[in-house]
This record gives sequence, C-alpha cells and structure tokens, in this order.
Amino acid sequence: MKYILVPTDFSPTAKTAYHFAVEMARYKRLPIKLIHCYIPETDPAFPYMAVNTQEFLDARQELITRFRQHTPAPHDGGMIVPVEVSTEIKAGYPTEEIVRMSEDPDMDMIVMGTTGEHGLAGQLFGSVSTHISRKAYCPVLLVPKGVTFNGLKNILFASSSEAVHDGVLQRLKDLAILFGSSVHFVHVRETNDKTDYQDVEEHIFDFFFGESEPVFAFNMDMISADDAVEGLNKYVKLKNIDLTVMVSPRRSFWEGILHRSKTKAMVLNTDIPMLVFHANEE
Repeated sequence: MKYILVPTDFSPTAKTAYHFAVEMARYKRLPIKLIHCYIPETDPAFPYMAVNTQEFLDARQELITRFRQHTPAPHDGGMIVPVEVSTEIKAGYPTEEIVRMSEDPDMDMIVMGTTGEHGLAGQLFGSVSTHISRKAYCPVLLVPKGVTFNGLKNILFASSSEAVHDGVLQRLKDLAILFGSSVHFVHVRETNDKTDYQDVEEHIFDFFFGESEPVFAFNMDMISADDAVEGLNKYVKLKNIDLTVMVSPRRSFWEGILHRSKTKAMVLNTDIPMLVFHANEE
C-alpha cells in the first residue's frame, strides 16, 4: 500500500511538516509513517562500538509518541477522515537511511521540514532535507517552518526542456486534479538567455490537452529576470502561489547549482512549500 514518509527530529519545523503531511494524506487517502533516525552513540573507550542503552531507546520512543499526538483533528468538508500513522525509530545517518527507504516502490512521497532544531541538530536536519531532496527516488516535499495547509489553489511549475518529462508531467496532472489547482507553467529567461521555449510549451500543451479538454485551469508565462530564483520568487508573491514544483533532471543536478547562494536560499528559505520531482521518476 502506498504511504507518505515523514522524517522527524522533533523540532517545530518537523511538526509543521507533519501537519502538512497529514493534510496531504487526507486528500490522497494514504497512511503516514513517522521515522526518526538517530546516530548511535559510542563509548570513548571503544569508539567503534555503538552504545544504545534501553533507557536511550525508551526516551526516543517517548519523543516520537508525543510527536504523533500532535496529529491535527480529522476533517474534510465536515466528513471524518482519520489518517493512519505508524512510527519507526532507526539507527543510522538520516540522509543514508531515508534515501535508502525511498527506493520502496510503495513510498508515495517524503514530506519534511527545511530546517530543524537550533545548533548542531538544526544544521544536521537542514542539510538532511537538502541532501534528500536531490538524492531520493521519490518526490520530496519541503515545508518551511510555520506554514499552514490552506489547499493548493495555485501551483507554480518551473518548466524547462529538462523538466518536461512525461512521468513528471503525469504526477503534476494527478496533483492538480486531486487538489483542484490552477497550474502556472513559468519559464524564466535570464539575461543573455537565447533559449527558444516554444518546443517546451508545445510539449506541455500536447501532453495535457492534446486529445481532450483541459481538466484544470492553467496558464503559461515567460518572465525575464537577471536571476532565475529572483524571478520565480517575485512570481510566487504576485500570483499567490501555494506550492512550487521543481524538477531535478539528474542525480548530480543539485550538486551543480547549490553552490550558488541564491538557489540554496530558495530551497531552504522559501516561504511556501516546494515539491521536488526527479526526471527519472515514473
């Protein structure tokens, strides 16, 4: 059975992502698995041997049990829509464990916060979300702290020749139909960009509407900006976008662009959720 994975470090940001995931699960009619990964402690006298006392594990179990109790009350237009939530505690580095788990064909998506606790733990969880968004084998929804779910009325799809794979477009179509969304296909033309996006627009139109009437509202916009991220951020505010969808064309894509501070800021500090698809997803 398909399910949604929600990693947690028990921080306020993780709680925000969990609440958002619950609302997504209600629409999708899917269960949630809460996962907490911890790095095993070691005894200084025996640095290669993990030390995990039962007391430590019991404390982690208590934390995830309390975290689960923050599940929002079930609702859907007056109907009771409970969401099944299971929990798991796993020893290991979060990045490695979650990416490995994402190979499960039953995993529908991963929903996680973009930052975590303050200090070292916060730096860890923030880097975890960035790493997983580019390495996972399923879609990853990044939810900033403090965001509340108010539907997905307007979705921005950052389109390009590398982004318009049929598998990605099918997922986008399913999402728009499920939430009754309007989709904004946005091409950003940066300074000195001579790319012709006509083929991209034609492919999008043919895929969604070539053989039938449109089943959701859409528009295609070309915007010019000195920086793509700056242009997209302005569009988000102008059109009251609820969700940004981006595509990682290949496994090394994020490594190639995340050294640019503005792009990294968009991934980690955007005010709205960002859904990351991967070009090789079916």
